[in-house]
Amino acid sequence: PNVAAYCGHSALRTWVMHEDATKRAASDDEVAEMKTVLRGALDAGAIGLSTSTFSGHNGADGVPMPSRLADEREMRALAATLGEAGKGILISSQGAKDVAFAESLAAETGRPMLLTGIVHNPAMPETCFAEIAAVNAAQARGLPVYAQVACQPITLIFTLTSPYPFEQLKAWQPAFAVYQ
Repeated sequence: PNVAAYCGHSALRTWVMHEDATKRAASDDEVAEMKTVLRGALDAGAIGLSTSTFSGHNGADGVPMPSRLADEREMRALAATLGEAGKGILISSQGAKDVAFAESLAAETGRPMLLTGIVHNPAMPETCFAEIAAVNAAQARGLPVYAQVACQPITLIFTLTSPYPFEQLKAWQPAFAVYQ
């Protein structure tokens, strides 16, 4: 089979931090252990690290995915592991406001950074074009920053028992507090 596997950041945090992975930032010792596990995954054939800090990525009962709690120190340390290994790509679903952060990681590590989830949003139609422009600018500066885009709009099917699209709206936060 033609398969390539990433080391998942949420799985990595959960392996190292257990139930604390969804509750707090990692300690220096935990980040060091994550680096060791990531290096082992790369040596075993993983093609990089996949992560997400997108605020809409939640697990059961609205608990944030572990990778969402990673601070900049943790992200830079894990990206540095790719640079130290001289292999791997960091694939991230962060939102384009983080193109500059991805660019800084690419500059520091020499490794490719791939941003996912750049989609057209009718409520903010210029955002996706600004994100692509930022990626193009990074490439013009010689940095390996790339973007994945959707060829069609992302749609969600939901019911009021699982109203995912409303999770981001401040007005719905009291309802979600009761729901959880």
